[in-house]
Amino acid sequence: MSYAAWVVASFLLAACARGRGPGIEGPQANDLFASYSGSWVIYTPASIDPIAYGGPIPRPPANSGVAGRASGGGPGATSGTGRGSDVGPRRVTYDSGAWAVIQRMARTRPAKMELALTPELFSLRLDEEEPMLVPMQGDEVEIEREGRVVGTALRWEEGRPRLERSIENEGKVVDRFEALASGRLMVSRRFEGSLLGPQELRFVYTREPKP
Repeated sequence: MSYAAWVVASFLLAACARGRGPGIEGPQANDLFASYSGSWVIYTPASIDPIAYGGPIPRPPANSGVAGRASGGGPGATSGTGRGSDVGPRRVTYDSGAWAVIQRMARTRPAKMELALTPELFSLRLDEEEPMLVPMQGDEVEIEREGRVVGTALRWEEGRPRLERSIENEGKVVDRFEALASGRLMVSRRFEGSLLGPQELRFVYTREPKP
């Protein structure tokens, strides 16, 4: 292999490691996309019920550095005192509305999902929500949910899609999708931003029967 070819190959491998695209194309990519695309319904015997799993997710304290924003906040915000790196004590204000939105994102188990993967887009619709259209190559887009901006990006991990949704300073919801040998689809969800540490759930789906 020439040096130029080695450089190109190394760049592509590094891009895949960073999660920018599945790293395959052609018929192999089409087969991969088809294994995820379609209408899926929850398979409750193998899925965790978020309601039975626990109560509300505890929020980190204002001075923990885990969540919170400088003054501004939103309706119903509560506040605490934090300290900046280059100034004296500053006021940290929480947006309680945004925290409620990220909680619902983390703890809602969709009864139905509609997935469509193409070389350009990852499209996901959860229940009756508007579809999320996310670039396949990892670019972050801003999607509005309940009046809050949710930064949304698709990554790839060991050949499997990983959807990351976050509200600035409030937390992150990460959904890892895996097409199982049984023909079912497993979604492993991780919420980062809780006082108790990362919260994890697992949902399993089957293809919706054709009428």
